[in-house]
Amino acid sequence: MSLLDVDPACLAAAEGEAAQGEPRDRVPLFRRPLVDRLMTRTPPWLPALVYTPMIIALLAAHADGAPWLLVSATLFGMLLWSLIEYVLHRFGLHLPQHSRAWRVAYFLVHGHHHAQPRDAERLVATLPQSALLLALVYALASLASALFGLDRRYGSAPVAALIAGTTLGYLLYEGAHYAIHHARSRGGPLRVVARHHLAHHADPTSRFGISTPLWDHVFRTLPQRAPSAAQSAATRTPPST
Repeated sequence: MSLLDVDPACLAAAEGEAAQGEPRDRVPLFRRPLVDRLMTRTPPWLPALVYTPMIIALLAAHADGAPWLLVSATLFGMLLWSLIEYVLHRFGLHLPQHSRAWRVAYFLVHGHHHAQPRDAERLVATLPQSALLLALVYALASLASALFGLDRRYGSAPVAALIAGTTLGYLLYEGAHYAIHHARSRGGPLRVVARHHLAHHADPTSRFGISTPLWDHVFRTLPQRAPSAAQSAATRTPPST
């Protein structure tokens, strides 16, 4: 048995067998329990614990910079995250399912969430996944800053604030996603995003934005028909615990 052998239960679930259930009936994705835990499960509070100090440190280190620059770069980073979230969800997680291999791959990366959306430990990305993504954004932002001469004019402040904003946007996304599936009540803005995301669970071919429906409007991935009565009811009824 190799380190990353897929569990037979995952293979069956990928084909639609036993693909629904409560978190206590969690489908193992890998045969080795330790590998399955480390690679697929993350406490929902862990990203905030790790990344909040990083956000504070990035902004504090450049607090003597121009306030307009820090604020605008941070807000742009938050907007950038919402686009990254949309693109990853639409193209990186919703993989094609035209063969058994693709169906297994889809279940490994995202299908398990659609099968068991209230599994709290599989709601958030693992730390290696989120750290790798943020590192990629940092590398691309640094390259863009050098190409456009921002680093020569403003130093490292624009990139630092953009990464702080991107990371903050990521944390807000994880918090919203957790609340959508676990909050006892959904009022205000959460009601809007919950209605949007729960409708995506009912129809996974549309509504790929989670923390905001903005990019679904921009890229026209909203269905033309209105949500069904069952979808509407899902946003009014608190989830059972």
